[in-house]
Amino acid sequence: MLGLEKLTEVPAAYKDHKIPQFYAKLLVDETDLKSIDGMSGGPILGFRRREDGNGLYWIVGLQSSWLPTSRIVCACPLAPFAEGIEAEINAMVDAISQPHLL
Repeated sequence: MLGLEKLTEVPAAYKDHKIPQFYAKLLVDETDLKSIDGMSGGPILGFRRREDGNGLYWIVGLQSSWLPTSRIVCACPLAPFAEGIEAEINAMVDAISQPHLL
């Protein structure tokens, strides 16, 4: 598990992105981890401690790319991604449930 700190500003390299994304700084020193290549599509989890002391966690998004020199991660937030998958599944169900024309 790797720590991330969410950025408040969009990094210059991603200014032209039109799809919803969020950005975070990798909190692991380069001497401990040289690269996160191959981790694209992996879940990014959020953690919080409730007032009662119990932990809470959830999937924040899916890692999509990163900037190795600045150690910045780009990720797709889960909600828009899940909505897109749901729309594709619904379209597929509609397509296979249509009676075939003879």
